[in-house]
Amino acid sequence: MAELGRVDKTDPLIWYKELVRYALDSGSAPGFSGRRDDLAQAVLTKTQIQKLAALDEEALIYVLDLDWLDPELTQDDDSQPIQKWWWHLGKIRAKIYPAEVLPEHLRAVYLEAEKT
Repeated sequence: MAELGRVDKTDPLIWYKELVRYALDSGSAPGFSGRRDDLAQAVLTKTQIQKLAALDEEALIYVLDLDWLDPELTQDDDSQPIQKWWWHLGKIRAKIYPAEVLPEHLRAVYLEAEKT
């Protein structure tokens, strides 16, 4: 995890980045969907939006490729709109999520994984 003295507490992506890079990579990321939902509603700069897109790609790759994921992470919340892909990681992992709903950059990753 980032050293606390070096954390930019004003960066809205910092904790999502920590979840993706240092928790999700091990198959568990408590609070992942809620944190991503907060970012969906945040006002982000163009640079932050680009960083978020790259982190989302990393997250999707982990969900699709890891041998083990915490069952809590793949417990879909069907009360959330399907467009909020981060609440439907179980469907994504099972490759039954509607690809056309994903943002274009994630759709490419997902469709590639569907082939395997």
